[in-house]
Amino acid sequence: MPQVQFVDSTPNKPEPTGVQEFFSNLSKTYKDSKDKDTFGNLLKEYSQNTEAADSLPKLFADIEQSSMSPSNRLAATNKAHAIAKTISDRDKVLNERFKKTKEQVENEKEQQSYLGARDVLERQQELLDKGNLGPKMSLVGTPRKRGSTRDPEGIRDRAEYAQLGKSLISYATDIPIKNKAEFEALAEKLYDPYQTKEELEGIINAMRIIIDNGLKRTGYKQPESSTPKETPTQKLFQGKNTATLYNRSGKSTEVKANDSESMIKALLNGYASEGHVAMTSSSGEPLNVPESDVETVLEEGGDFINAK
Repeated sequence: MPQVQFVDSTPNKPEPTGVQEFFSNLSKTYKDSKDKDTFGNLLKEYSQNTEAADSLPKLFADIEQSSMSPSNRLAATNKAHAIAKTISDRDKVLNERFKKTKEQVENEKEQQSYLGARDVLERQQELLDKGNLGPKMSLVGTPRKRGSTRDPEGIRDRAEYAQLGKSLISYATDIPIKNKAEFEALAEKLYDPYQTKEELEGIINAMRIIIDNGLKRTGYKQPESSTPKETPTQKLFQGKNTATLYNRSGKSTEVKANDSESMIKALLNGYASEGHVAMTSSSGEPLNVPESDVETVLEEGGDFINAK
């Protein structure tokens, strides 16, 4: 049985001639150039209205409704997406930077308040240490009249203490509301210089804790002090006017903080405070060394003072 053969009778499309191909490419180039101008105009319009909330959606809608060819429309849409992402990323960076800057400014203002309050508190501590504050009692044990002229220095100290206490409230301005109430309540208790010494010390210490916690929370870093580190000899007095030293035989002697000559003489004679050892540094300076630091001093070239 003979096989059936199918013959395509559709006339073949003639191959484009060189002239036709030239004009086709020219037309495409013209179209691409026109689409490029169209997209450029849309971007220009968008750049002039970037503050408007609908500027980006409008750009995408205008690209879709434009007369650009499908391929050029797709390329323009992809480019618009890239522009939108760049803008979004930039805004995120700027917002984060602004947020950090604002937080930093607020922290610095709060730190200044705490530092100012701390200075006031230290001055109040100095006044308390002078011994002119406390209950209104006279030398014979009777109530002392407020403003007595018999104690002019005491009157000045009490007046300054009260005024300093009142000034603390002004530092609460830049403190966050959650910490402000506690700060103000305690500051009011620092007005009265006639409380007992124990009460005043307790209030000052409580306020100091609030200030230190506030500084820590805001990230405050204490500047490195240029003051030379205390030597073991300087630590001997620990803020007192006198110190009692002992030699190996158990004998004791008392030295005054402002009498460096007698202090050095006592150390060179083998006297040291309790729990300490009389030694010299590598340079020959007499030291009052804690027993736990003896090995360190020896490693650094120091030595024991072998007094008779």
